[in-house]
Amino acid sequence: IPKFKTHGLMGFTGAIKNLFGCVPGRRKAMFHLQAGDNPAMFAQMLVDVLMAVRPQLSIMDGIVGMDGQGPGAGRRRNFGLIIASADPVALDATACRIAGVDPMTIPAIRLASEQGLGIADGIEVLGLQPGEVRIDDFLMPPQGDLVSRMPKPIYRALRNQLVVSPAFIRAKCTGCRQCIEMCPMSVITSENSLSSPSRVTNHGSRLKINYSQCIRCYCCHEVCPQEAIFLRPGRLRGSISAVLAVRRAITSVLKRETSG
Repeated sequence: IPKFKTHGLMGFTGAIKNLFGCVPGRRKAMFHLQAGDNPAMFAQMLVDVLMAVRPQLSIMDGIVGMDGQGPGAGRRRNFGLIIASADPVALDATACRIAGVDPMTIPAIRLASEQGLGIADGIEVLGLQPGEVRIDDFLMPPQGDLVSRMPKPIYRALRNQLVVSPAFIRAKCTGCRQCIEMCPMSVITSENSLSSPSRVTNHGSRLKINYSQCIRCYCCHEVCPQEAIFLRPGRLRGSISAVLAVRRAITSVLKRETSG
């Protein structure tokens, strides 16, 4: 039963992404490590899991969902929706259309559709139609599949400036250490001993992330009970995304003028 919400790496999480929970134990961390922060590679891994599991029914809980910086620190929203399908690809594609998102911009949906594991277009919807429950102000997390299209030597040199990385909001951190315990790569550490957490009320300044070994799985972001971890785009990634957004806007205006 997936939730209706966004995801920092995949853009949107749903029935396909939810199947990652079927991967047992430490193998899940191994898959995270192998796929790293490459959206296309991670999406293909999810599609491979879908090919193996093939659920007979997927039910998405969209009664209370999330947009923005999902999967853990976005805006909780009362969508009031339950969506069900025997086809997880169709379910996710329909949820995206309700959110005003093109399903084919979500790597896992696009790859699953292209590989014949479900349909993303021409979906028969029973009950309320997507246009009747459309969420016009749905916010997507900062993303963009820049990584998979970049030559590997350049990507390795600029990695920390390109990817979306977890970062601490110092004022909110209570030093509960759940992020340290959850991290599959053990890259979150304390600068000083936190053996007596009752003596310090704000431990945010004492935690640090080794970004050179961080695989950007965002487990820390999802598990933090204080929402003290946010997803911060690399500076270069932000600049490139802004340029691409301007380019898309100009292209859209030119197309409208040409068609007019």
